[in-house]
Amino acid sequence: MSTTDLPLVEITLRKFERPENIDKKTIIKRFCISLGLINPGDNRTGVVEVFQTVFDSKEPLDAEQVFELLEKKLALSGIRRHLRRLEEKKLLDHRKTKYSLAEGGNLVYSMKYALKEHIIDDIFNRIIEYAEILQNELKTPKKD
Repeated sequence: MSTTDLPLVEITLRKFERPENIDKKTIIKRFCISLGLINPGDNRTGVVEVFQTVFDSKEPLDAEQVFELLEKKLALSGIRRHLRRLEEKKLLDHRKTKYSLAEGGNLVYSMKYALKEHIIDDIFNRIIEYAEILQNELKTPKKD
C-alpha cells in the first residue's frame, strides 16, 4: 500500500438508542463506543476507564495520577496511549503534562464544534472533492 492510500484522518461513529434510565458508567461506555474508541462487546475498556477518571476529576491529571487513581489496573504506557487517543477525539485538552476535559469540561461544545467542524466536516468536504472529480469524469466524453 502506498502512503497516498493511507488516510490522513479516520473516524468511526455509531448511534445507539436514546440514553434513558441507564447508569453513568454505561453512558460513558456507550459514548466511547459511539466515537469509535472501543468496539461493541470489547472486554478491554481501558480507554473508558481513563476517560471516566479524567471526567470525574476536579483537577487536571497527568498519566501517573490516572495510573494511581485506577489502582494500577492498566499499564502506564497504555494510559498514555488512551490519553492521546482521547485528545485526538477532542475530548481532552493537554497542557504541559496534565490532561483535563476539553473546552473547560463542555462536552457538548467539544462534540458540536471541535469534533464536528474540525474533523467530521473536514473529512466530508474532502469526500465531496473526490465526488466532484468523479462527477466531472462522467461528464467528460472519453477520447478513443
